Amino acid sequence: MLRIVIFLLAVAAAQASVSVTRSSNDGPHPSSMEIEVQLPSTNKKVRIPLEKTDAFESVPMTVRENGVSRTFSARQAHHASHAHYRDIESKSVISVRHEKGKKRFSGHVMHEGTSYFVKPSGASEHQVTRNIAQPDGIESQIDKSKVMQVMSRKKRQSNQAATDLEVELLLLLDHTVWNAYDRASLYYTHILNGIDTAFRNVGNPSMSVKCTGLTVAKTQADSQWMPPAGSSDATDASAILGYIKSYAVGKTADHVMAFTRTDIQSGGNTAVCGMAYVGGACQDTRVSINEDQGLQSWGTASHELAHNMGSDHDNDQPACKVAYKFLMSPSAGRVKALQTPLWLQRLAKGGRMTLDQVCRLAYPSSPGKFFLTDDVSSNPALICAKIFCTPTAGSSSGVTGGGLRAPVGTPCGNKKSCNWDGQCASDTSAPEADESCFWGDSWGDTCTGWKDYIKYLRDNNDLGNAKTYCGQCQSGCCRSVKTLCTF
Repeated sequence: MLRIVIFLLAVAAAQASVSVTRSSNDGPHPSSMEIEVQLPSTNKKVRIPLEKTDAFESVPMTVRENGVSRTFSARQAHHASHAHYRDIESKSVISVRHEKGKKRFSGHVMHEGTSYFVKPSGASEHQVTRNIAQPDGIESQIDKSKVMQVMSRKKRQSNQAATDLEVELLLLLDHTVWNAYDRASLYYTHILNGIDTAFRNVGNPSMSVKCTGLTVAKTQADSQWMPPAGSSDATDASAILGYIKSYAVGKTADHVMAFTRTDIQSGGNTAVCGMAYVGGACQDTRVSINEDQGLQSWGTASHELAHNMGSDHDNDQPACKVAYKFLMSPSAGRVKALQTPLWLQRLAKGGRMTLDQVCRLAYPSSPGKFFLTDDVSSNPALICAKIFCTPTAGSSSGVTGGGLRAPVGTPCGNKKSCNWDGQCASDTSAPEADESCFWGDSWGDTCTGWKDYIKYLRDNNDLGNAKTYCGQCQSGCCRSVKTLCTF
């Protein structure tokens, strides 16, 4: 399945003051500072605390020109007058440069759920623009059912806080991006900071992104992941994904993210600004295409990356309303949080999905119910390797797909849970369970009648018939009649 981001921007802009109100004073680019931003069309001023980050300044950068590639650290291209800052809690991302003794701010700040773009204007002023995202419809193109495969659980070790999960990105910038910016590495370091900031707001499990490489093409011929210029595929977003998919073969990143300033379209609709396969991360469909629209492009990129890792749009699930402005709101311009029930096998304990939720995500048009097979009924440990889902209401058989299994941490026996290797292993934090009645009463409400009748027989000391009826119902009503059927 492909997912497309389509949105319009309605903006209110004004000249405004942006100033530093507090600083750690440990150099021209302090490790922390607070800025005050005047909001447009109002005299209201808000203060945003910022921390300096250099997490992406050592990314390997490869520049392709006339078929020749040169690779160096992005830090070598970094200019001493520039620095990157952010506030993870408010999802504010700002780049700062020194120009003629003045600080010039670019990026965006968030206040009370609204995003404001900040950029220099004139010799010393700034322009602050309010961004109001207006969804203009969401299209989807059915390809085939895609189920996430397991990604390795990693801990990020850097000067940033460690997270439970780390998503590795490879960025591809075509010649149209190269031609638009003097310092592509600085520009995309800002975008990477934005993506990382969005995902660090996910919650449980904690998440971050790591960039394994940045490849830039200086000419159209060097943009090997893009269709030939002038071809029928040149602007077709779904066709472009196919080219990126082929280029990504042999690449080790969890996701390959391409940017272009070409006006991409889908079915003739040029309002499209991004596209990705849903649930394609860590597979051959681990790709996305994003239309570069300035420093705020990280919003579209984060949205498409979330799609590729299995997320659907808000409102596709009752508990996730568009009005809440989560990351997966159909408008890419708003980011608040990513709902954690978007993961299959990758949830940390305490934040895992139920088996029904796994089925609902894997098969959206199904009843969203786990199907209990006979072998799993007698051996619950099997769910760690594979689970089955109910395809239609009243179905007598289940369906499954590659990689469809119980999330990590799911109980699978007495003091046991599923581990990262798809095995049922001892776990002291897992609950105690009676493995002979692990799934409870599979016969449902009918067990009440069996329980009442066996109790009646026992109360009247008719143990012979009580044993007979226990033998008939214990397999389906093991929990209800457990104490009554002990003789």
